[in-house]
Amino acid sequence: MGWQDIAADKRSRIAASIPSEWNINSIPDEKATFDYPATSGVLSAQDLELTGMSATQLVEKLAKGEVKSVDVTMAFCKRAAVAQQLTNCVHEFFPEMALKQAKELDDYFEREGKVVGPLHGLPISLKDQLRVKVCLRCPIA
Repeated sequence: MGWQDIAADKRSRIAASIPSEWNINSIPDEKATFDYPATSGVLSAQDLELTGMSATQLVEKLAKGEVKSVDVTMAFCKRAAVAQQLTNCVHEFFPEMALKQAKELDDYFEREGKVVGPLHGLPISLKDQLRVKVCLRCPIA
């Protein structure tokens, strides 16, 4: 098996991890790529609003309970799925895992009335060659 086969297999596995409702219908020309998430039909108006906010704005709204972790995570997962289909930019894609953790954070916030830490519910993407386990409950040093 050559590198082309390995790369094709990897692309295929990532494509299979994208829910069908997040698939884009056609690849736009290069000039339209930047604005494509807004015109793709994959992201809702709320998704676009959430993914357009700064990290500071998001953690503020999450800490006040103005937005849910699941909604923020869903929006960023959809946007990442669109970006992957346009640019082949991810090494791995785990939307189910991210949404499960976001639900746990929402449940915690609902139960305790507070966040687990300063980045509570803020989705992150790591571009790395190694598998990295993220602890959402670990305090920032």
